[in-house]
Amino acid sequence: MPSVLGVLVPHQSIESFRRTNPDRYRQERQRARSTLFVAATRARDELVVSWNGTASDFLPEGSDSQAHNAAELLSGEGPSSGSAVA
Repeated sequence: MPSVLGVLVPHQSIESFRRTNPDRYRQERQRARSTLFVAATRARDELVVSWNGTASDFLPEGSDSQAHNAAELLSGEGPSSGSAVA
């Protein structure tokens, strides 16, 4: 039976740190990126990335207007190591 995990990354609760504690905000964003990276690299059979509204800035630029399915994000050589993808 496949495992299904739904996670909002980064969680909206870190937004409270954006102005009040920028160092904590950066730390929490990095933690979220790391968590997403681990989850994505551990996916065995399938990884589905979805969003509502604007795509996460952890995805390649323009994903929200260009992607029709997750396979399109992974086509070709994929993102460069300096991209915003976790």
